[in-house]
Amino acid sequence: MFSEILNNKYYYLMVLLSIESPGVKEIDTAKELLKDVDIDHLYNCTSEHEMDTIIYPNLIRLFDGSLPEIWHSKYAETKKQISFMIELLKTVSENFHKAGIPIVALKNGGIAAAMIDDMAKCPMGDIDTLVNKKDFIEAHKILLEMGFKFKFRSAFEFEDLEMAFIDGGTEYFYVDNNDSEMWFEMSWRPMAGRWIRLDKEPKADELINNSIYAKNSKVRVLSPEDNLLQVAVHTAKHSYVREPGFRLHLDVERIVKLNNVDWDIFAEKVNNAGVKTAVYYSLLIPSQLFGTPIPEKVLRQIKPNFFKIFMIDYYLKKAKLLHPNEKKFSKVNFIIFQILLYDNIGDIFKVIIPSISWLKAKYNFKYNILVPYYLAIRLLDLIGIRKVYK
Repeated sequence: MFSEILNNKYYYLMVLLSIESPGVKEIDTAKELLKDVDIDHLYNCTSEHEMDTIIYPNLIRLFDGSLPEIWHSKYAETKKQISFMIELLKTVSENFHKAGIPIVALKNGGIAAAMIDDMAKCPMGDIDTLVNKKDFIEAHKILLEMGFKFKFRSAFEFEDLEMAFIDGGTEYFYVDNNDSEMWFEMSWRPMAGRWIRLDKEPKADELINNSIYAKNSKVRVLSPEDNLLQVAVHTAKHSYVREPGFRLHLDVERIVKLNNVDWDIFAEKVNNAGVKTAVYYSLLIPSQLFGTPIPEKVLRQIKPNFFKIFMIDYYLKKAKLLHPNEKKFSKVNFIIFQILLYDNIGDIFKVIIPSISWLKAKYNFKYNILVPYYLAIRLLDLIGIRKVYK
């Protein structure tokens, strides 16, 4: 599946230099490859995949030559931006803590706040957070008081707090006095995904109760098992290969290598959430690409059947992991691929046909006669007809 990467010295360097705590073998191989590369072409390859600042610390240590200025300036710029975002996250967390509201940083934000010392190694476009449903409205008010603007990036979503609350989350935009800016997301649904049944979604209050404080702050991060499940589901939501593509798989690599994951607890959580197929590939890809130490026992426990593996492998090989900004799926292929990620047929029907009360809350209608119409809208939302997917 990864011959295009492993057989190309530029992309292979991207792998070797991004591995968390690379070993002697990886370092020696990278040194050898660096003797015969066009450093400008390496920058172009890594920049396209948002990996340039991630590999920079290892590159500058190993490259026997002078790096062009663009490497240094991009690293400094990214470090400044992500440091600003994490410091603002800490301030938000402090204010929430004073109000008795716990907040959990998810995905890359949590990794940057709790696991990685070099902020430039965690490029991201926003900070995703989780709060309890009961605290959501009060948390929203605090953000507005801090100067955050309630605003969605998507043209398909509108700044309606009641509807956003029903849907599970809000987005905000922040600009400080120095024109530093960031996007901030807050949700009470921690792992919403189109293949997760509503009745099987992990509950925010349980995840928050199991969360831990990041170092020197009131920022919370999920437990290692919950964190790994959350980023695995997130990777699957991006179909493993859609933007930001390659960089997504470092989330699993970092959580596994920088934490003590209880694999029995993790496997149980995957099974309870009904996302074995989706999570399998989120673990398999970094294990094959970076050598991330995923226990074979765990992969066997959640491995899909032969037909699913054959079909999903086919689509992933066709879409390819590289060039995440390119179109990856036709509309029909995207629908088929998403269907394949469900664990069983029953889950598909449970997701397509939720309760009438949920439909009414989601789509804001009153009369039962409209249920069939909104079930059709629900289906269009799930398969992406009403949105634009790559």
